[in-house]
Amino acid sequence: MSRIRFLVVFFTLCVVFAGTQGLCAAETQKTATEFFSDGDPISGWYWLRDPSFNQVAEWVFEGIPEGTEDLVLDLEVLATSRADGPRGVDARFFLSYGIPPRGRQGGLIVGTKEVFLPNVSPPHDPVGYTCRGRVTIPRKNLERASVLWIRVHRNPGPFLSGKSPSTVHVAFRKESVTLLLGEEAEEAGSGFAEPDAERRENAVAITPGTVSGDLGYGRGDGSIDSADWYRFPVEQGQIITLSLAFPQGASFSLSLYPPGSGSSVGSVVTAGNRKSLEYVAGESGAWFVRVYRLHGAGEYSLSLAIANQNDAGSGQDAGNNRWDALRIGEGTWQGFLKSA
Repeated sequence: MSRIRFLVVFFTLCVVFAGTQGLCAAETQKTATEFFSDGDPISGWYWLRDPSFNQVAEWVFEGIPEGTEDLVLDLEVLATSRADGPRGVDARFFLSYGIPPRGRQGGLIVGTKEVFLPNVSPPHDPVGYTCRGRVTIPRKNLERASVLWIRVHRNPGPFLSGKSPSTVHVAFRKESVTLLLGEEAEEAGSGFAEPDAERRENAVAITPGTVSGDLGYGRGDGSIDSADWYRFPVEQGQIITLSLAFPQGASFSLSLYPPGSGSSVGSVVTAGNRKSLEYVAGESGAWFVRVYRLHGAGEYSLSLAIANQNDAGSGQDAGNNRWDALRIGEGTWQGFLKSA
């Protein structure tokens, strides 16, 4: 009987002390200084669910540095389709932004966005209402503003009068909206991204290799091209490697989406004007990558590589438990280990 030796893998752990982490968070995130909602209060949350679509929730953020870079909001909301409604419902609402009212001066709304946030409730969540995502606020007309007013509502309002009101019941609290600054905003795409269903549906099919595109330039309708979507087939267990190069003076990023999911996965690594992401596919199917603009304009190149795992030269992934162990002989063997 041949002997079976165990392949030993050493892990390096990076420990971050809670105190240091809290200090960094304070430098890169801002919480609202003011909050108001006339929604129905239930367990600390304010539900916008009136039949006339008039209920709102509002936040004011102060001490915002001047600049031209877009602002990024991190959101956590609750959503369902009716009172005591079902779990698993995605959030849909409208988000207006501008300068808040002060004294006798009324507030100034400079824009409104329709927002979709995916439901991210885990199966063991007894309620299943939690939705999360991130929304980018254009800095145009707010370059010198030190205060930001955020107002959410289910009625589209004058900026999006052609849209229908949202019938989804959505709930907010003061902590529902956080303003991301600095590196937090730079890597907004590595967590949950603001969904863009129309663009995703029109994703361009690509194969391993390099494709080129551009972002930040105006379209014929006056809007700015801020994101491009691509799709490609992957088998479970394969290693996806993405690399994005963009021009100096601009900042672009990317996010990776599994089949049928509105939540991005993986962590983006930044090195100068290049960003990369490596991830092991947890399922087979069409995967999506979104390339998006944080600020600036120019051409980019996106490189995609898909590789099979080759643990111990086997051309495959070694099993995840002892019963599926890969048989090896004496010697030194290499393998690949990363969470899917």
